[in-house]
Amino acid sequence: AVVSTQSTGDDKDESVRECAVKNLSLVITRIYNEHKASDLLEILKSSLHDSSSKVQQTSLRFYLPALSCWLISRDQYLHTCYNMLLQQLLTSIQSTSTRHTAIYLQTLNVSSVFVLAGLLKPLVQDSPRDGMTESADESHLGLLDPCVILSISKSQYTSALSSFNTSVVQQSLPETVRSQTDWLTSTAVPCLVQCIKSVKDKSLLADFTKLLAQMQTVIGRSFVQQVVRPGLLEHVTDARVLPVYCAGILAVNEEDRAELKEFLGNTLNQYAQQYLQVEPLTETFAELSQTRAVLHILVNVLNTALREATNPHMKGIIAKICKGLCDCADPQDIVTHVMPILTRLANDPDVFVQTSTVISFAVMLQRSSGSVTSIREQLDKFISESVSADVHVMMCELIESFTLVLPLCNPDIQRDFLIPRLATIGVSNSAITNKTKRRDITERLILAYKAILCCYMTSDTIEHYIVPGLQALLTDTQEVVPDKQQTVDLMLREVMSKTTMASKDQRPSNVFGSKVSGFFKKK
Repeated sequence: AVVSTQSTGDDKDESVRECAVKNLSLVITRIYNEHKASDLLEILKSSLHDSSSKVQQTSLRFYLPALSCWLISRDQYLHTCYNMLLQQLLTSIQSTSTRHTAIYLQTLNVSSVFVLAGLLKPLVQDSPRDGMTESADESHLGLLDPCVILSISKSQYTSALSSFNTSVVQQSLPETVRSQTDWLTSTAVPCLVQCIKSVKDKSLLADFTKLLAQMQTVIGRSFVQQVVRPGLLEHVTDARVLPVYCAGILAVNEEDRAELKEFLGNTLNQYAQQYLQVEPLTETFAELSQTRAVLHILVNVLNTALREATNPHMKGIIAKICKGLCDCADPQDIVTHVMPILTRLANDPDVFVQTSTVISFAVMLQRSSGSVTSIREQLDKFISESVSADVHVMMCELIESFTLVLPLCNPDIQRDFLIPRLATIGVSNSAITNKTKRRDITERLILAYKAILCCYMTSDTIEHYIVPGLQALLTDTQEVVPDKQQTVDLMLREVMSKTTMASKDQRPSNVFGSKVSGFFKKK
């Protein structure tokens, strides 16, 4: 054991450190001195911080289960190992150590079963106190089974779990168990909340959602509702806690989804009435939308809010939430359930509301691979109306949205829809008499054409749309953004080098007019 302990951190060879961690997990049952707990925890911390991912995973698979079972048998697990893991997670998040944060989130996910075993241990009658199997080698997965950890039968486990859930609901836990749940409520959950609130990389919020869902799966809904939920609900106004609370607490079980619907409806109204930053709400809906059964609840909430909406602000929030759904939900579900909401908003008399839907239709175009004709028709309608009525804000939003999705779309959509439509917008720009508006559109078109030049281009597309479009853009830059003239000229030269015109006498502007003007004639 001494040799293994020294090798876990001292040896330069990762295979030696990996073997030492694995061997130590085998001999830990032979350590009878309870005062060695701090040393063994330090080895766990060291191995999880190891520069080798192999050593980390070996510690996670072998040493963590063995040490956890050793501590559970001595009634020391929660206050020592689990507490250390939470504190280390918080430290890694606050120091923005992505690698350490990931391994500690993994570790805490695995640890839910050890929390359960520690809570059930006082409820198990006449069972051996040393609940470990002697081998943690290839049977390490057995140590993730509460029956193996506690050395009890399946029937004993079922009885103890039933008694625990009943006592949690009735708040009649024995003192030995209640002291542990009190510690979880007063110390562990606040630390977990602080971890969530400290997150800088919002992608980690999904990992916390999984952690809470894992707790419900392993320990049970009653435990999460009574012990974990109040601590999160107290901080639910926090932008990072809100999506984790909804997705990790209210959306996991069918019993809680009616409450989820009511909670989201009330929260949506609160955000609209108080003019709060809408990002936490959009992120919450986006996270929830990845579960199809929950998506129906979200759509129901949005439809209800849209029916009751009396001002453009609420409708704008609904449009932003729909954008989040378009990013995350299944494309077919988007077209079936989300698009009808967006279509209603797109036909709202308020231009602000209409414009707020443009990006969602562009994202739907990209994610549906252009297979839904009604999406193209709606975008064409936006272009036609913004040109004919000189709706400047919509024109700018169209260019920005097309620029955003252009590199992500398949070549057919780029060639047949996006590039020709940008050319349409470009030719209409020269007719704008307001120089400020014309400059706004010109600057956005320059960014759009930079994105176009990163895409695959056929000779026909170059000849009929890109070259004429850049020539029109060059004229605009000369007149309203002269400092950008060289940039556009260089782009035009680059494109011209990739294609050979049929004749020196063939004028691109004529081709351009015949192709793009047709769009207006059809309208």
